[in-house]
Amino acid sequence: MLRLGRASSVFFNKLKAPASPQPLFSSFRSSISTARSLPRRALSSITKSPNDLYDYTSGRWVYNDALRHKERKLAFDVDGLCRLAAQSVHQSPTDVVSISKLAEGGFNRTFVVTLRDGRQLVARVPYPMMVPNYYAVASEVAIEDHRRSSSRGSGAEGDRVPKALWTTTPAAAPRKEAYITSSLVPRDPALSRFYIRHPDLQPNNIFVSWSPGSDCKIVSLFDWQHTSILPMFLLAGIPQRLQNHADSASQFMTPPSRPENLDEKSEAQRDGEEYRYRCRLVHYLYVTSTRECSPLHYAAFTDRLYALRGRLFLHVWEELTGGGVPCPLEFDAEDLDEMAVIDKEMSEATRGFEILLQSMRGVGEEGWVPVEDYEGTVAFFKEYKEDALAGAQSAEEREEIMTHWPWDDMDEDMYM
Repeated sequence: MLRLGRASSVFFNKLKAPASPQPLFSSFRSSISTARSLPRRALSSITKSPNDLYDYTSGRWVYNDALRHKERKLAFDVDGLCRLAAQSVHQSPTDVVSISKLAEGGFNRTFVVTLRDGRQLVARVPYPMMVPNYYAVASEVAIEDHRRSSSRGSGAEGDRVPKALWTTTPAAAPRKEAYITSSLVPRDPALSRFYIRHPDLQPNNIFVSWSPGSDCKIVSLFDWQHTSILPMFLLAGIPQRLQNHADSASQFMTPPSRPENLDEKSEAQRDGEEYRYRCRLVHYLYVTSTRECSPLHYAAFTDRLYALRGRLFLHVWEELTGGGVPCPLEFDAEDLDEMAVIDKEMSEATRGFEILLQSMRGVGEEGWVPVEDYEGTVAFFKEYKEDALAGAQSAEEREEIMTHWPWDDMDEDMYM
């Protein structure tokens, strides 16, 4: 909260615009030009220059760069990983000819292991920061096993879970409570069936296959850990990375149109308009495509009680305690009104920063940027920090900027 406080407001106003890894394997065929060949007689020779396998190399962070890299650094037994990959398809370790890094996400690093017969396996190793390490991976393995064995599904994002039970209320619950609870359950029984749905649908978790002269094809979705099994009416919704609910145009599903007269606007205004258009377009296309390709999912998140059901499921104290236990937190009306104002201000500030950073500098979560953009982005924020300090109207304001500038290295425990 503090890091998006006064220091952030000044900036925005000035712009005016585990010990051993638990790998997960899957196989696919493609050509990976960055694969490093291994001598036939020994796998261990790859460990002579292991840093590209152990270290995070896909980007850097504008602040706390060293800490973010430390969280993602993992030295592991490369020979052992290759051996496990070969054994997973009943091959000998000597059949492995190369291993290379494929991609790096928020919690995992993936590698391509190439066999002598041309087959390729994707091996995924979690970062030390991912917890619970074993169970997170084990849950994903179980989900992948179910998805492979399931003969019915609802599309790329979700699969039907068979033989699941759904009860609306305990047998001993009061009649009034039972009536209210049952009334919140959709009348369409299809919406009460249990499904599995990918919990973090975003570009880094979608693997595509592409070759010249052909379209991209989705071949796999990664990072299924922490997946919930819930009825469709609780599982449905637009993925967080794709939704644009804060924009009224998206709320009312107004067909997005390209910004006009961009040539007459400044670079910052043009970038902002184009970013806003992309956000609206992604939201609009997701909803319209879901309506066409997955009508059950569409029916679930467009139901008039959809939001109410979700909030009751996630936040109702009675549901959490089973009833009869007073909530330990109480807020008077004045506190609630004050928090509503603060929440609105923070939402607007966050939204402004999101548009600014994404459109102007391409900054991602926690200050992530591509390696090639790091130096320029750091210089960009340094310059605007100097401008903000120069424009400070008091010693107190200057101190706030110095102490809480959002893109300086910091002690994160202070903000937890």
